[in-house]
Amino acid sequence: MDLISLAGVVGELTPLLTGASVQKVQQPDKSSVYIQFFSRSGAFKLRIATDHTAPRFHISTRKDPQPPSPLGFCQVARKHIEDSICTRIEMPGPDRIVWMHFENRSPDPKGDSRCAFIFELMGRNSNLILVGNSGVVRGVLRPIAATSPRPLKIGQKYTDPPGLRTDVNGSYGPLVDREAAALGGPENRAVLLARALKLPHSPVLVADADGTPEFAWPFLLKHIPAERQTDITNISRAWDNITRSQQADATSGKFWQAVQHRLDDALTYREKRTAELERTLAEAGRAQVDEETASLIMGQLGNIAPDAPSVILEDWFNGGSRQVELDPKLTPVENANKWFAKASKLRDAAELADGRLADTISERSEIAGLSVRLDTLLAGGDPDPSDPDVIDFLTELDAIAPERKAHQQQAAGESKWDGHRIRTYDIDGYTFLVGENATSNDYLLTRVARPQDIWMHIRAGTGAHGVIRVDSKETKVPEKLIRRAAAIVAAKSDATRHASVAAVDVAERRHVRKPRGAKPGMAVYSQCRTIDVAPDLGH
Repeated sequence: MDLISLAGVVGELTPLLTGASVQKVQQPDKSSVYIQFFSRSGAFKLRIATDHTAPRFHISTRKDPQPPSPLGFCQVARKHIEDSICTRIEMPGPDRIVWMHFENRSPDPKGDSRCAFIFELMGRNSNLILVGNSGVVRGVLRPIAATSPRPLKIGQKYTDPPGLRTDVNGSYGPLVDREAAALGGPENRAVLLARALKLPHSPVLVADADGTPEFAWPFLLKHIPAERQTDITNISRAWDNITRSQQADATSGKFWQAVQHRLDDALTYREKRTAELERTLAEAGRAQVDEETASLIMGQLGNIAPDAPSVILEDWFNGGSRQVELDPKLTPVENANKWFAKASKLRDAAELADGRLADTISERSEIAGLSVRLDTLLAGGDPDPSDPDVIDFLTELDAIAPERKAHQQQAAGESKWDGHRIRTYDIDGYTFLVGENATSNDYLLTRVARPQDIWMHIRAGTGAHGVIRVDSKETKVPEKLIRRAAAIVAAKSDATRHASVAAVDVAERRHVRKPRGAKPGMAVYSQCRTIDVAPDLGH
């Protein structure tokens, strides 16, 4: 990514992210960071990669697997910029350095009310630095050796990279020099930079002689043949797809094979889900019969002997008689209530299934359409990742059939759980732990969960304990994620796994305790809230 291309991305991002709030910071590896923004225009994810083979700075739709626990730089960045506002983005001079300024909406009186990310795109020396008030370094993505002329120590003042050019001659690079020469002379380099930083752009994707996309620029280049340049609508999207293409390396066939598997799996799941929902609706007809049975029991209590396993009652609804199965451990009234509850459960399940069935059928149709589009795209060989049709296809695919994240190794000390059965889920980058039995629930509560973690359990019943790993007290777990985890807990609990709706209590771990001398899995808690979810293990 050269200076003008980087400036073009900054020009695009300035109106998009200025005033946007930071929702989440993620660090999938030691050389890249994702910042999730939200503004009136919607949600956007900025990718900052410092790997020397392909340093990048652009909006991305990638979903890289996240580590079980956040890396060091990520923890610092979350503390300083999550829930803050991006106030401005700038390039201080004609060099590949970008400053992103943030201001905390609720600043800590003892902390930094303002901070900045400094992205230095300098090949093998590329880096990302977090500075606080007065330019003091708070974090460095790629630590620099103490023997370096510029060690960038935390707690010290940030200093510019050695050899930084701030004058008009700058560090434009050979590509910009060639383009400036084609336009009439080196004085055009500053003109190109100023033009790239302002909208509107007429961006192009530039390919090599073999037609492989090389880079994106904010406008047409004069010194490169026009047939190698293709009009595009967005520089960030182009760089995102160039990165996808480069990382797919020579195994693009495997990439599209994996895409086909994703579609097949998604279609299989929807077909299975459709059959289940149709069965639920078909069983709804029994609700009327069960309700009639309950009414017959209540109306003929005197005809039912205690402890009877069944009884023949006069059928007031259809004439004749009806044999009714009873639970001999229950009283006649309790048996009637049980039949009323069965009827209510069937009706509730049918009402929920009716709406879900329509959605599932619609999704199944969309997936079938994507399969047809994939066959069309692959008809001429491996598709070009920069093709607008390919970009649209992958965007729709990510929306309806998200890519499954790679299996992630559990954090140190949690790999064996001392023999306890604890299931680990990854939900949008968060680790979610579920106990499989009473002793595992006990171990999860007393030995694994930390005070700031989010604990959950079905209300007024026995079942699985669930714990969402939370990095710090300041971390705000999205409500959608909490509901997804609660649905898993309900599905893992015997008392609610077949229910249409289940009540799940949610509390911070510090408000949950095990009473002294209590049986394994027993817990009491305070300051909780209750949410209603449909039990669902997902797919």
